[in-house]
Amino acid sequence: MSIDFSDKMAGETDKQLQILVIMAHPADTFDHCGGTMAHHIQRGDKVTVVGMYQGVHIHDEVIADQMRMSGTTLSDEESEKLRDTREDVKNKEVIEACGILGITDVRFMGIEDKINLINETTIIAIAKIIREIKPDILITHYPVIMQGFDAHGQAGEMVLRAAGYAGNLDFSDPNPGHRTPQILYSNPDNYLAKGSVLHSESNCYCDLFIDVSDVADKITKARNAMVSQQYNGNYARKSVEGNIGKMGDAMGTGYAEAFVRHKPELRYYLPLPKRMEAWANEPEKEQLERRGYMVAPYVDLD
Repeated sequence: MSIDFSDKMAGETDKQLQILVIMAHPADTFDHCGGTMAHHIQRGDKVTVVGMYQGVHIHDEVIADQMRMSGTTLSDEESEKLRDTREDVKNKEVIEACGILGITDVRFMGIEDKINLINETTIIAIAKIIREIKPDILITHYPVIMQGFDAHGQAGEMVLRAAGYAGNLDFSDPNPGHRTPQILYSNPDNYLAKGSVLHSESNCYCDLFIDVSDVADKITKARNAMVSQQYNGNYARKSVEGNIGKMGDAMGTGYAEAFVRHKPELRYYLPLPKRMEAWANEPEKEQLERRGYMVAPYVDLD
């Protein structure tokens, strides 16, 4: 029997993509891959971002910073009211930041960020979101950051487990099972820098980079919107330049966002991006001018 594979394996999909980003903290939803999402929205794809935790115990100027230093004791009612208030402030900032990048479907699970160990309840809740959205591409954190001792890595592991469960039947979920074609891990901390001995134990390797030089100004303005997280001002500029700028420099461009592909890709032809072809033999002066392209330090954040 002869089977023609050419029409099944050649080329990229031409459908409108549904991309789902599920990250640990509210700001993670855009500051790890916001430029990439801006590109897809400009192309007409659909993007949904979901923050798992409130993000007030580690990234808030009041609870995580000011009150941490005073050791304030509150009743259960008082602490809940304060958390809800600070969560509302942070979520509004995230919605504003995502709006700068064109992201309008922004969701929050509202889980209190204390000691968030991997648990079945959260995994099932994430699986329900996956079945509802039916993503073609799912983006989350690299699951083994710090060998699993990091909140981002633990969130990534729960998303990965949820993606597996989402492909199966859940009698309490009206949506049918959905199996996501590709999962990407965004901007792993232990790829950019080795912040501890646990980071150094990882063999993380980013194998996909998206050039976001054209939207670096929007990324900087989005980070600047996170006032409660104290990312505004010079830190917005520095974090974009030091992180996304470093990735871009490594890849021979101005700014880039890094990803790890969960699954290897099956293709019909070997890929060769036009840029790689053009840049392979260009004069070094032209290459360094492109790599030296800076936007973030000069973005007007007033």
